[in-house]
Amino acid sequence: MVAISANQPDKALGKLVKKGSQFIYTYDFGDGWRHLVTVEKISKPTGRPDLDFPACVAGERACPPEDCRGPYSYGEFLDALTDKHHPEHRETMQWVGAFEPEVFSVQQANAAVGAMFVWAKERHNRK
Repeated sequence: MVAISANQPDKALGKLVKKGSQFIYTYDFGDGWRHLVTVEKISKPTGRPDLDFPACVAGERACPPEDCRGPYSYGEFLDALTDKHHPEHRETMQWVGAFEPEVFSVQQANAAVGAMFVWAKERHNRK
């Protein structure tokens, strides 16, 4: 579950969601990651583009590493990561490093959201 607060939701999204709305966000259509998003709050715009974007206020578990084969194989990935006797443990550890599946960081999530928002806005403004 991910909860968000939005200072100035996209106009199309703003017509669809209100405080308390929930929706499923599908990430990586090939792997089929699905996230339940709950709109906790919609704030008035600040007029500062660096602040007027959706923000995460809560969540659960770490974002899985790219290319870990989707939700149906995630359990196998975790087994290989945590079981020192698993035949793929060493390779998995080398690939993901210090990945901690139970750790969620609001700051890290918002840094990623903010970076994507700025990137999308700059791309849109180039047109």
